[in-house]
Amino acid sequence: MTSDSERLSTAIQLTDGAMAMDGGSLVLHAVDQDGARVELFLDWSIRSHQEGKTQFYANGQPVPRGSPEEARWLSLIGGAVPKPSNSRPTPEEKGRAGKTVILAEDAAGYFNAIEKGPASALAHLANRFVSLISSQAYKEARAPAPPQAPEDRVESLLREGKTMAAIQAFREAHPHIGLEAASRAVKAMAAEMEEATLRR
Repeated sequence: MTSDSERLSTAIQLTDGAMAMDGGSLVLHAVDQDGARVELFLDWSIRSHQEGKTQFYANGQPVPRGSPEEARWLSLIGGAVPKPSNSRPTPEEKGRAGKTVILAEDAAGYFNAIEKGPASALAHLANRFVSLISSQAYKEARAPAPPQAPEDRVESLLREGKTMAAIQAFREAHPHIGLEAASRAVKAMAAEMEEATLRR
């Protein structure tokens, strides 16, 4: 049986998207040919630019630069049909964005597209997504280094009974993972630790 991580999308329809107010990060939500949800995120924040760590994520996983996987996703995004699920897209996705002002040049085209309707806004975001990942600036940036043993810090906080702090530490080590997913992961880790303690 093929797991969700192993299955490949061969076509997608864009249902929602946003440009974050952190310097221009982009998120696209879609469904694939089997109706499975797809989330595509491009970290294009000012901070990531300064640190040379802009990065493309597909379903929460970093996509290696210049890889066949990246080329496949760019092809899917470029050929995707906008099927907006909302009546009007927003210029910011809560939970992804900081409070920094959007770069004016980036925002102008997006807001103009919004005025033409949600399908136009989605098409604009998809085109920009492909354009940025194909740019020399993205190709020359370096991928984020894997966090150094974040589980050690999370486990230490859990042993101290600091669950919320452990969830925060987990999210700091995995910034592309949402709060709900991080909470589930930390609770599963806590359960494993408790089970290991009872076996001793």
